[in-house]
Amino acid sequence: MVPLIARSFISCLLYNLSIFRGICAYKRQQRAFLLNYHRIVQSPDSEGFFVQPGMYVSPFTFRLHLSFLKRHFQVLPLQDLVARIETKSSISGCCAITFDDGWVDNYFLAYPMLQQFEMPATIFLATGFIGTDRLFWPDEVAYHLKHMEFSQLANFSAILKILPSHILRSSLSDKQLDQVITTLKAYSPEERREFLIRLRSRCGISFNRRMMMNWNEIKEMVSSGLVRVGSHSHEHVFLDQVSLEEANKEVALSRREIEQRLGVSPTMFAYPNGNLAGGIGPVLKRNGFKAAVTTRKAWFNGRVNKYKIPRIGMHEDVSRTVPMFFARILLDRL
Repeated sequence: MVPLIARSFISCLLYNLSIFRGICAYKRQQRAFLLNYHRIVQSPDSEGFFVQPGMYVSPFTFRLHLSFLKRHFQVLPLQDLVARIETKSSISGCCAITFDDGWVDNYFLAYPMLQQFEMPATIFLATGFIGTDRLFWPDEVAYHLKHMEFSQLANFSAILKILPSHILRSSLSDKQLDQVITTLKAYSPEERREFLIRLRSRCGISFNRRMMMNWNEIKEMVSSGLVRVGSHSHEHVFLDQVSLEEANKEVALSRREIEQRLGVSPTMFAYPNGNLAGGIGPVLKRNGFKAAVTTRKAWFNGRVNKYKIPRIGMHEDVSRTVPMFFARILLDRL
């Protein structure tokens, strides 16, 4: 991983030397790319609890992105881009904007800017969280750990398996919280569930703020014709950690929920956490999905596997300036 200062310097140097123009002219020949966002957040501090660095861009940065894309690329709805692949039409210089999960800031902050720039986007919904006050497990873990007192942390055996006791402070640093979440992603669903049960019993603090959109907000965006929706499973289950039977239930339930709530049949799917399961392609096909997107960073051509379409993840610390944004799009290592 290139340090942020070095990334910013390299990006500015290559941008000012016009090297990016040559790279872009080459890469856009019969190639396209997808951008992957999660949240639009004023600042992590304004949220009142830990926000993972890879989960957000600021409104200023998102507006900068949209302005740049409008000048340099053809932004299409994801479904239209997939249709071009199916019909072997040109995808040169095309891109699509996607969001994962269904955060409420997608409606209040991202949607007005999409309207202003007349930019289409696809939002992949984790349907079991829409219209509820539930938190995704990484956010619940971070919220509880951030509010635990030092004595609770130091005696919490489940944390000591991840973080040695000698590095614990009065509260966990953001870096340590990120480390805990990354470690827990490798746990089985049962192990994570057990961790959360222990955490809730020790913390005893409830979270009472709505983080996800409701169905009326999503219906308004869909009715505009600018925003389309896809499935991100029902419970945001990592599909490679469950059986194909359970994966099929997740996929089918999410599709049915979207159809019943919005009156549209989703044809695009996003793998939660980007985790692909062996044999998941036929499961998606049976449930009416024509394509699926990953979190692998790359451009793609018309021969791409439609159930393994890569996306370029966008977050604040790697894309907050035009040179950094351009570098993030063009270069594999930045």
